[in-house]
Amino acid sequence: MRVFNHRCSRTVVYTAAGAGLLAAAVAGSWWLNGPAGGRPTVGQSHIAPVPVVVQSALPSHRVLGSLNSEHKLDVPPPLPSLAMALAVDSKLDYAWRQKVVQSLVAKLNPTQVDQLAAFLEEPRIPVGLTLEHVRSLKNDVLNVLGLQKEFQPALVRLLTRLSHDSTQDPVLRDYALQQLAGLDSVDYDAVAHWRLAQGDDPALAATALLHLLAFDREHPMPPVERSRLGDTAFVLASRAECPETSRATALQVCGQLKFTAARSLAYELARSSSVGFPLRIAAVATLGDLGGDIHTRDYLATLSTGPEKRLRLPADSALKRFSIN
Repeated sequence: MRVFNHRCSRTVVYTAAGAGLLAAAVAGSWWLNGPAGGRPTVGQSHIAPVPVVVQSALPSHRVLGSLNSEHKLDVPPPLPSLAMALAVDSKLDYAWRQKVVQSLVAKLNPTQVDQLAAFLEEPRIPVGLTLEHVRSLKNDVLNVLGLQKEFQPALVRLLTRLSHDSTQDPVLRDYALQQLAGLDSVDYDAVAHWRLAQGDDPALAATALLHLLAFDREHPMPPVERSRLGDTAFVLASRAECPETSRATALQVCGQLKFTAARSLAYELARSSSVGFPLRIAAVATLGDLGGDIHTRDYLATLSTGPEKRLRLPADSALKRFSIN
């Protein structure tokens, strides 16, 4: 299970992962509607996404001098250009690329925005870098672009494209989905998240479910939509072939929604010795959220003092929330 921060206001423990843009003011910029032609397919990665850390402000870069042993002022070399730092074939090492991206000022010009957006959609790995290097750089780029408020409409379109593009690194797709949830354009976010919540990628579906749950807290859904969200989460939680982390997320979404149809599934998973402890713990927590009959309450009481030490604390917490209904 992973942690993400929705709108920087609360933390939800379940799944994870970040964001980037250009406005109509940059008429003719190629990335607004995507580059012409197709892209080469990127191999799917199974490395878990890293939570995105959105910076509230970015410092301007300054080249500072220092005194050497002869008490003469040494001035460090200037940073490479942004174009060189983002180029696939520049052979610039990771440290320099990172310095250039992290030196960007909080307000960018349209050319810089265009370059950063193109880098996000470039599926190839630059010469001399690893996939983890690229993920780190793109995470930094997403943070920078997320601060460019005047470009937000185009940013929404870019993030939506990235999150749905199956040729992209799945971690980048998760980053983009998270960043969408942090923007002010709730309508766009809901459309993109609903599509992925009902899609074939369990990890993205779990992330989308969490964000839809958060949207519901800030902008309550009509009852029919909340029921749809519960049904969608229940389907994912029931899929034995899916990763257990995704199933655990979906199950706890059911609990938060008070989707009582998930009670029997939660009880079954809590008692199962064939699934891992993270999924069992999620199931125990869901039992506490949904409540139930006296037999379920007694089972939680047994767990809270039982031999399975990792289930004691979750069971005790669930008992404090449990209600007979």
